Amino acid sequence: MADGEFPQDPSLDSIQKMFETIRHYDGSSVSIQISGGEPTVREDLPDIIALGTQLGFEAIELNTNGLVIGRDPAYQKKLKHAGLKNVYLQFDSLDPAITKKLRGRDVLAEKLQAIENCRDEGLSVILSVTIIRGINDGKLGRLIEFAMNNLDVIKGLALQPAFISGRFDVTKQKHLSIGDVALLISEQTNDKIEFQDFWPVGSSHPLCYGSTYLIGEGENYFPFTRHLQQEDYRELFDNLSPQGAVFQDIVARITDDNKIPTGLPILIMEYMDAWTMDLERVQACNLAVTEGNGTSIPFCVYHLTDDKGRRLYPHGGRSNYGCSA
Repeated sequence: MADGEFPQDPSLDSIQKMFETIRHYDGSSVSIQISGGEPTVREDLPDIIALGTQLGFEAIELNTNGLVIGRDPAYQKKLKHAGLKNVYLQFDSLDPAITKKLRGRDVLAEKLQAIENCRDEGLSVILSVTIIRGINDGKLGRLIEFAMNNLDVIKGLALQPAFISGRFDVTKQKHLSIGDVALLISEQTNDKIEFQDFWPVGSSHPLCYGSTYLIGEGENYFPFTRHLQQEDYRELFDNLSPQGAVFQDIVARITDDNKIPTGLPILIMEYMDAWTMDLERVQACNLAVTEGNGTSIPFCVYHLTDDKGRRLYPHGGRSNYGCSA
């Protein structure tokens, strides 16, 4: 926590109410992401995952910095045994200097070990990259190359232009949009992926996400969306597909035996803050945070603060909380 204060963790009873609220409104097939803070600081995290599994949720994902699971394979084994399916791994870059600048010390080796431990356990990893102008925005091509060479364990790339929430420690820069990130990727892959290969996902507002699916592996791949017609997209789109799997699921639907060809989903997520808030986008939000009392709040609204870190929805009864996407 950037302000040195810690909200009280929700009890297992409160977490059960959250699970039950989600199941009541969205069913048990919806993807659940356990986030924080850092969830692995809780000793009862395996119990939380097991509780969600017992309540019927099939896709439970852990949002983590990877440091604990990187150094403790036995702990990760417990999480998998409890029902964990995916690891949503915060990952800045393959450059140690960048991880040191953004996280205060070089944690790249621990994160790479976390990926190896997930590989050993058969857990899927989605790399979650916060993109900050002038720091790691020039490293996206290398990340795509890394992911395409490790498709046995890396099952997705989630790119998140930084938004301002809490007391942001990096100098405030001009916001990067979905289009900005798509153009950076086009430049850094020598147009193997072009900016127009990123399409809106139909499950949310078109300005919230841009996505494509790379079919192939290593250096041999092509963006599936380049060969998709708009009318086919409308016909084949499945509203139950998670936003990161929309095009992957369409590929499965048009492939014999629903066998998805090897590839990589890439999702660009443009979250909003006090400077970019758009109520029309909020109303179309499909990503919510569930509180202890069962209330679900659109993600961007839940994390909304002013530039001094004062929150619209305080954590643990207090108004300050330092974080960034």
